[in-house]
Amino acid sequence: MKQTLKKMVVWLVLLSMIATMFSSCNNPDSDNHTHSTLSSETETSSSTKDNSSSIEESTSNTEPHKHGFGEWVVTKDATCTSDGEQERICSCGGKEIQPIKAKGHVSLTIVGKEPTCIEQGVTEGQTCSVCQEVLKQSESIPAKGHTVIIDKAIAPTCTKTGLSEGEHCSVCSEILLKQEAVPATGHVWSNPVITKEPTEEVTGIRTYTCENCKEMKMETIPVLAHTHKYMTTVTKPTCTEKGYTTYSCKCGDTYV
Repeated sequence: MKQTLKKMVVWLVLLSMIATMFSSCNNPDSDNHTHSTLSSETETSSSTKDNSSSIEESTSNTEPHKHGFGEWVVTKDATCTSDGEQERICSCGGKEIQPIKAKGHVSLTIVGKEPTCIEQGVTEGQTCSVCQEVLKQSESIPAKGHTVIIDKAIAPTCTKTGLSEGEHCSVCSEILLKQEAVPATGHVWSNPVITKEPTEEVTGIRTYTCENCKEMKMETIPVLAHTHKYMTTVTKPTCTEKGYTTYSCKCGDTYV
């Protein structure tokens, strides 16, 4: 009977200790936060054995175990998208595990580029500066193509060169079709017209007119070769002298 009573007392003490332990672990103000089931079972089993022998000697020395956790130790680093883990361990073997929240991406903007007439552009993009994951994909923008302007041809004249028709871009000013020089046509002269007759004393003028531009050019006509034109002067005879006729040219040449 005495032996049976002692066993009942031991069981009551054990039940009391287990209730106290669960109450302590669930208390948010205590240092004994939630720990792993495996650690709790180990602790309970160990405490039961130790306290069982103590109860047999004295039922007044039974106190609940209070965890004394060490520093947090990171067991899995958090990434941009995945949670990590950290844990701390009690001297009794109990373990507390806590998640470490994912850090989230650190966005880095990739500047876009406007397209030109001949080169493609790209839209603005974003990437993570930590893990290099593409957060916003850059997209290609087609080249715009040239905006063509016609450079009109310039007809050549008799004395000035012309230009062939060309093309250029009004946006980037690139020459698409180069204008080539067209040689001057040169004058087309008409038949000459004598606008001033030459004489034996004065030169004359011969004039040409271009059939295209109506420009005129003049040539000098040399003086005419001298042809003697004599005038006669008759000297009548006298009682003592014979008469005679004198022939005189205006150029001064004379003879009798």
